Amino acid sequence: MDNEIADTNEIQKAEPQAIVVDKDAPAMVQIVQLLANGVDIDVDKIAKLQDMAEKDEDRKARKAFFAALPLVQSEIEGVYRNKRNPQTNSNYATLDIIIEVAKPIYTKHGFSVIFSEGKSDKEGNIRILADVMHIDGHERSYFRDLDLDDKGIKGTVNKTQIHGKASSFSYGRRYLMCDIWNISTPDNDGNTKPPPPPKVKPPSETELEVIDAVCDELPGKEGFTINKSRITALLIEKARDHLVYERLTYLAEQLMKKFSDVDLYVAVQYDAEQPGEFE
Repeated sequence: MDNEIADTNEIQKAEPQAIVVDKDAPAMVQIVQLLANGVDIDVDKIAKLQDMAEKDEDRKARKAFFAALPLVQSEIEGVYRNKRNPQTNSNYATLDIIIEVAKPIYTKHGFSVIFSEGKSDKEGNIRILADVMHIDGHERSYFRDLDLDDKGIKGTVNKTQIHGKASSFSYGRRYLMCDIWNISTPDNDGNTKPPPPPKVKPPSETELEVIDAVCDELPGKEGFTINKSRITALLIEKARDHLVYERLTYLAEQLMKKFSDVDLYVAVQYDAEQPGEFE
């Protein structure tokens, strides 16, 4: 009997213990779990394998970054120069319009941009930094060094240091955006003919129905009719996110408040009476 018990104990000792490892855990966590279960692992070899894996991930992320970049650049069209600089008597595209055109496209392809200020190597300059990051993990940094924009074209101080710094930062962001995404603004701040404004998606059937309802909310004027085409253009441009039935009254009130009758109404055209035949 004692011999049977002894044999049983020996069998139990010989049976290997189950090793519990979470297969869904990161590789390093699995290694720790294996070590905790008493598994003999060549740590140096694992470290080399981990380093190789990280380099492979970096390579894939870099490849994805440079595969997506030309897609963004090919989709962004020239930006309309929407503002005039009275000092240089020239037109330029503002930062707002550049972002409005570029951001929907570069974010669609997995990019984001973060701007910050760095230290310039040149005394009296400021450095504007742009970190461009891709969703797969790769990122690149760009910068521009600029003078403090606190003087006019004749060299006379016309801004405080704070305002001059803010102006330089905005200027740097504007040109970095154009550099990064290869955005065309012909002759930059020059006087050449600007490219066409960005395309606007045509109104949907639902949006047109809401616009019809807004037109019905506007008061009638004798001798005039609603300028529906003009109102459609105004609502699509200024209030597209608000084109819902719940905001009909609000939209009509805003049209009456912000725009003149010239924009909202058009005179009724009557056909001239045709002369009759007289015997």
